[in-house]
Amino acid sequence: MTSAEAQCEVKNPEEFRQSINHPGYVKTPHFEPPFLRDKDLIAYWQFAVIDAVKDIWTSSNQSASLEEIYDWLLKNQRKFSIKIPSKRTIDRRVNEAASSNRLHIENYTMRGDKPELRGIGRVPGLSGNSRYILNPDCHPEIQIVGGA
Repeated sequence: MTSAEAQCEVKNPEEFRQSINHPGYVKTPHFEPPFLRDKDLIAYWQFAVIDAVKDIWTSSNQSASLEEIYDWLLKNQRKFSIKIPSKRTIDRRVNEAASSNRLHIENYTMRGDKPELRGIGRVPGLSGNSRYILNPDCHPEIQIVGGA
């Protein structure tokens, strides 16, 4: 962009100069996307994916992929009182449930503020091949030895 083009886009040059020279920062209004407003629904699906990971682990002694978690939800859809959302939404809920970021409106399943108190964790894998496993600290009734 040339300086001539930039000058054409500035409606009020004095206001622009003041904003550049302002010593502070511009406070932006808080924005919460509409899909994040229903925290109960987000938590509902986060707990549902933890149930899926738990069932997959107890039945196969293996960690669960995103596809396996979604397939489990579809196979067990009678257990849920509402329609199962899209796979992309479920993938988000899985990653949120595995997140240790309690302070950033992500993980509603954590017990307390410590990351080790998440219900599930992510097993490192190649890009797109992540797998999820139960956190033994949150699920002492489940024997978690080996598997991946």
